[in-house]
Amino acid sequence: MKRHAKQLKELLRFDIELPQDGMEAIIENPAEWAEEIAENAIMSQIPRYNKAKDLGEKFAREITD
Repeated sequence: MKRHAKQLKELLRFDIELPQDGMEAIIENPAEWAEEIAENAIMSQIPRYNKAKDLGEKFAREITD
């Protein structure tokens, strides 16, 4: 049970990578830039989300059995 909790805690740590486009790209179209950042952040974290979901389900089964 502790192992699952530790693994879940480790999955909470992540970094969002910002592109090196510079301020010009942000100023030119801030909404498009923000949408791209958000989309990339979400898409890059899907494997971590799935792993956390699986670990959470295993943890829940362990404490309810």
